[in-house]
Amino acid sequence: MRLFSMRLSRHGCRIAAATLLIASAAGLPAAVVELRIEDTDSQAELPLSAADASFTPAGEQTWLVYGRITSPSFSVTDAARIRLVNSSGEVLPLTVETGSAFSEFGDIIALTVAFEFDPLELAAGPLRLEWGAAVTESHRAVPSLTFPATAVGRIRKFSLLSPGSDEADPAQFATIEIIADSHADQYYLWYLLPMVVIFVLLVVRKQWNS
Repeated sequence: MRLFSMRLSRHGCRIAAATLLIASAAGLPAAVVELRIEDTDSQAELPLSAADASFTPAGEQTWLVYGRITSPSFSVTDAARIRLVNSSGEVLPLTVETGSAFSEFGDIIALTVAFEFDPLELAAGPLRLEWGAAVTESHRAVPSLTFPATAVGRIRKFSLLSPGSDEADPAQFATIEIIADSHADQYYLWYLLPMVVIFVLLVVRKQWNS
């Protein structure tokens, strides 16, 4: 389910907007993107520190994963509007690099984050990055992200899987485009049925994972 384009009257747009507000009130994120975790290309590019690293591992067999969130759809008012979720719906702690955050018109559109992760959990399913006005999380913030040089073999990078990727789950993505038609004389409630189905499925999925 990639894209819905519906032509509604002005009354229909008001109903659609109300539906979106209800979804936001239900705590649904505006975007859900799966992560691809890969080995780093070379040690030379890693943000290592011989002493006083800003990100140190808590476990012994975990990966230290970092990456930059850049996507045409990514835009948040602050870093609290993002969260990392595993396949069981558990929210994982994030460390946010504040010094490299890039903002445009008051919103953050690019952000570097890091997290610690047990690679054995990947067998249960991929990690998901969620963001939107309905998301509220508390993250650890550091001006500059650095890892201890002794953990170089455990460092990995993540990237965002695009909705069109063969690796991405199509059910994770739903984009709704509403086109207002000021010349329409009437509208039909069945136009809203696909939207209702989408939001019901998202609510059920959220409750199932919680």
